[in-house]
Amino acid sequence: MAYPYQIHWSPALHNPSHASPVPPLSLASRWKQHNQAAYQAQGHLGPPVDSSSLVQHARPSRVDSSPSTPGDTTASYPANVFAPTPAPTPAPAPTPAPTPAPAPAFAPAPKEPPLDHFSLLLGLAEEYFEAAHSLAPTIASHTEDAVVERYYALVATGLGCLSTLLERWRLQPYEEAVLRLKYATILAEETENTPEAEAALSKGNKFVALKHHMQHLLTRLLFRRSPRAALKLLDTIIKELEAGTSYQKISSIYFFCFLRVSLSLETASANGMNQALQTLRTISKMAGSTGRDDGVVLIAAVTEAMTHLSSSNDDALALAQLAIAKARSAQRPDGISQLPQMAVLVQMLDVICALTKPDPPLASKKMQELLPLLEEPLRNPRWASSGAVHIPLGTNSDSTGVSPATNGAEGLVFHWLSSDDVRILGYFLRAVTLSYLTSPAPHPAKIFFQKALNGLSCELPGSIFACAEGGPAMLMSRIGGSEPPSSLISAASHLRWRRTLSIYVRVHYALFLSTSGDWVAASETLETVRREEAYAEAPPTDALVTLVEYLSGVVYQGTGMSDAALAIFQKPAFDLTAAFCTQATTARQQMQRDFAILAHLNAILIQGRAPRPPGERSVDEAIARIEPVCHASSNRAIQTALSFIRANTRDPDSVLPTKKFLTEALEATKQLGHTQLTCMCLASVSWKYCRGIVSEQGEKAANTALTLARRTNNGLWIDVCTGLLAESLELQGKLAEARLVREEAGFPTTPTTTTKMIQQPSFPALPSSV
Repeated sequence: MAYPYQIHWSPALHNPSHASPVPPLSLASRWKQHNQAAYQAQGHLGPPVDSSSLVQHARPSRVDSSPSTPGDTTASYPANVFAPTPAPTPAPAPTPAPTPAPAPAFAPAPKEPPLDHFSLLLGLAEEYFEAAHSLAPTIASHTEDAVVERYYALVATGLGCLSTLLERWRLQPYEEAVLRLKYATILAEETENTPEAEAALSKGNKFVALKHHMQHLLTRLLFRRSPRAALKLLDTIIKELEAGTSYQKISSIYFFCFLRVSLSLETASANGMNQALQTLRTISKMAGSTGRDDGVVLIAAVTEAMTHLSSSNDDALALAQLAIAKARSAQRPDGISQLPQMAVLVQMLDVICALTKPDPPLASKKMQELLPLLEEPLRNPRWASSGAVHIPLGTNSDSTGVSPATNGAEGLVFHWLSSDDVRILGYFLRAVTLSYLTSPAPHPAKIFFQKALNGLSCELPGSIFACAEGGPAMLMSRIGGSEPPSSLISAASHLRWRRTLSIYVRVHYALFLSTSGDWVAASETLETVRREEAYAEAPPTDALVTLVEYLSGVVYQGTGMSDAALAIFQKPAFDLTAAFCTQATTARQQMQRDFAILAHLNAILIQGRAPRPPGERSVDEAIARIEPVCHASSNRAIQTALSFIRANTRDPDSVLPTKKFLTEALEATKQLGHTQLTCMCLASVSWKYCRGIVSEQGEKAANTALTLARRTNNGLWIDVCTGLLAESLELQGKLAEARLVREEAGFPTTPTTTTKMIQQPSFPALPSSV
């Protein structure tokens, strides 16, 4: 049975896309095409017309039935059918010829073809789904009961149309299977009716061209109920494909292997991560053996790098860098893998590796290489606004493969970030990279933090509340269809991702403000984070909650509220015996452990200066308790902070141990390139060993510390180092220079006042960049 249109099916890795690559026609256009085809089949030249226009299309009959002579065009049709008929010319014969009866003035109207209810219901179903999906971005951003009910009413009506087609029409087996696949996909994405979706899939999987698509969807449905059973089913399917069954195709092996990787990573376990890495290596080896699937090698290497970066293993960073190098080798200039999305993703991962190391100069260099690539979404037509990434396959395969990619070629379809999201993420990475570098005020990192936050403050593309550059005209063009429609689940997931990213941008911004000593702005930023819905829904043990709590304690400590800061640092969220500290298997858990260590180190700083209540552990006991955890951490900055604290909380009479710890900390900060920690160590050296002594070495140490403090724009450490330098200059008789130093910092000019200010140095919270 022929239809005026067909349902296009293009499944992707996680989220199969049901929409045709070509925007679907409206119902009126489809119906017009159907009637056009029906009339042409009946011998008519044009489309049917209604009864009111028949007069305009009618053609009169012949007036004279006698044959016309060659070249005679006047006797066929009169100029006006309503003009009087001229009298017949008498014949020479005596018997006159009979006058012919006049023909009717209008031709009978052709019969309209019978209504095709199947095509009508199929078209209505697609129209209902499209209408519902056009509301999804708005509903995700502004949930209103009436609009949500309208959305689900449209989806339910569309499902009802498909259900009616499946129940009341006897279709060709293949066409019925395609329709069942569409029906099951909508059920899986829009409802929680998993059993009915599985039942629909079980009735149409006997066709080779659709079997893999149905198995893909059935595995994802099974994963909701039993992840272990779904992974076992996937292993069985992959083994059958590798064994060379009748429907074996290498593209299908890629298809299910990438699904195996995705589901393994969703388990969020160490075993699942190891299985995902093993599957990725299998994919890369298989694609490399063909010599034509560079795109598959590229996407496997990129996924492997991201998996390593989310791990807490000691060699995770080195393995991630090896995977990035493999991805770069697959980006051949003349190959099919030259995709703009992949080029940006590989460079972003390179920047993240440099920040994780940490190596601020290298990160800055990598960031400069990334900046030109961030303009790709604006000028490259191959960058899909939906975030879809088409990986063409160079293997010879038939229609049993994954999905049609670009130009009709078979390929894999992955979903990454849209062009707007990539630009926002680029602003965020640039702001973090700049925050490690010293710069005079105003710091350029603030500009890019604000750009990222401004981009995230906009609504989802496609929402009627969306903001867009260019004014209302640009906004209407985006609403009009530049963004493909998506389901409510996809739109809500996208919005959740943007809100979570917004929280992390604000938290990093608060870290940056705390490092520079802008406590008021840091406190305001944290209050904004607490009002975010995504933060309110996070569990108390989440890494994000731990990070925000730590920042709150830092702000209290920086503003002199030591008791409030100590109460926060002693919360259960920073318990070193918790599972995220003792069994850290992911990078997020490792981050939680590092901030728990920092909280205990800051608590030791506070307790070292305050009188110890009876029964409370001494500072030495607290340091001995946390020392094994610090040495077990792969973060060298934490180990350096421990040496600094041990040097500044010991008995003043223990000179040699103090000098040893300060020397260790100073050498480590030079290797790390950590400006603020180096400043703090030099200030401690000047205070402990050069104070009250006429020494040129003490002047150099204080002068260097002041220079580094000015680079960090930290007002507190600028004041501390200014006082140390002024006192050293005064002891050497350089009163004019000492007065000039104090005046530049706005200090009192009385030497005794300066001396009193630095007699009891107060070490603030450790820099958040640790």
